[in-house]
Amino acid sequence: LVDLKRRHTKVMSELLLDILRALASTSTDIRRKTLAIALDLVTLKNIDDVVQVLKKEIGKTQAKEYEKQGEYRQMLIQAIHSCAVKFPDVAQNVVHLMMDFLGDANVASAVDVVIFVREVVESYPELRASIVAKLLEAMDTIGSSKVYRAALWIVGEYSHSDEEVVAAFNTIKDCMGDAPFVDPEHDDDAVAAALDAEAAAVVAMKPHANVVRLFGVVREPTLGIVLEFCARGALDE
Repeated sequence: LVDLKRRHTKVMSELLLDILRALASTSTDIRRKTLAIALDLVTLKNIDDVVQVLKKEIGKTQAKEYEKQGEYRQMLIQAIHSCAVKFPDVAQNVVHLMMDFLGDANVASAVDVVIFVREVVESYPELRASIVAKLLEAMDTIGSSKVYRAALWIVGEYSHSDEEVVAAFNTIKDCMGDAPFVDPEHDDDAVAAALDAEAAAVVAMKPHANVVRLFGVVREPTLGIVLEFCARGALDE
């Protein structure tokens, strides 16, 4: 197929949907090579059909009995992302479907999704309200700290109306649960180490006008964090 693609690109492009039937194989290697060939043959003429096939394949990976579903789903998400880069109009047709996998157990797959969502929300102002609303719905399913940070950035950056801001705070508060946020039975050293690791990642972030800066972690006399001073007081006041 690779040799035929190189010699007869136009003919192979017309047969692209037939080539994609190879995705029915249980071999991860065959699936990966099939997607690589397909992405080289995608044109404006067949892009909609290709995306429909990829969306159906993503749906199949939600079945628990599907072999290596996480790895295959990640490949499909990356393929759709590549299609959206080549043909931007595709993005608005698939972004809400992709967001169903923000809580994917495969962290790499979930990270790919949130990166895609961030690119779409920056490029399509008309989709921002629906994307923010969908993010808030998915917030309690997210298990990766990397994905959560990106999701919080999107929500903070693009929640403009009073209703959106209130909905965002309520959702975040519900996800945090009731205080105390640390189980008193947890080992203090383990809790401190986890806080240090998370704080290091936040401190390394570039300053942003809508994000309260974190300067560091205090160990003594009690465990705490040092935040940027907010001159106008607490938000709940």
